[in-house]
Order: sequence, then C-alpha cells, then structure tokens
Amino acid sequence: MRAFMYILLEAPRIGACTRPPSGNGVLAITSRVIATCFALTSFAGAILVGMMAGNPLQTIFLRALFTMIACYVIGLIIGMIAQSTVQRHIDQHKLDHPIPGEEMDLAAVSRGLENKSSGQAQAEAA
Repeated sequence: MRAFMYILLEAPRIGACTRPPSGNGVLAITSRVIATCFALTSFAGAILVGMMAGNPLQTIFLRALFTMIACYVIGLIIGMIAQSTVQRHIDQHKLDHPIPGEEMDLAAVSRGLENKSSGQAQAEAA
C-alpha cells in the first residue's frame, strides 16, 4: 500500500522536475520525440505489412527493426529542420510584433550586444 501511495503522490512531482518547460509551445516537442514517433509508426507498419504478405516471423521482425532504425534517423533530421524553422518564425514574429513593455528590454539587449562587440574589437586591436 505504501508503494502505491508513493506512486500516486510522489511520481507526478518527480516527473514535473524532468519535463521540458512548456512555455515554448511547439518547441517543447523536441526532434527526438518526432523521430521516436516516426520510428515506432514505421515499425508497426512494417510488422503489419510483413504479416499480410505471409513472411516468416524472423524476416518480419528483422525488416521491421531495420525500418525502425532508418526511420528514426530520417525523423530526427525532419524534427531538427522543423524545430529550427519554428524557432526562426517565432524570433521573426517577436521582432515584428514586440510586446509594448518589452521594447525597453530589446533596446537594452541590443545595446549590450553592441557593447560586447565593440569590447571584443578593442581587445583584438590591442
């Protein structure tokens, strides 16, 4: 009974500490999650097609395993491309439509970047 109560009460808090922040919206879904979904779907599809074709169990499993590995790599690449595309669109949208209270923050950040770059230029000149 004690273990059951631990699972009910403590596990949600432990999981909350390891979850990625959800404030980023779509970016909280990493490319690994996309790749995993793509790989598992291809694995299930390969097993179904192999069974419908009447192949032996060993052949079905081996081909499904190779398909899953290949589709994981493809899904990882697609996920990375999708993540970078979404991040670029979010950054551009933030520049095009700033929140009124954050205009001062953006100016401070840009001044900080300018100061950093001029400091680096002076250090290189010396």
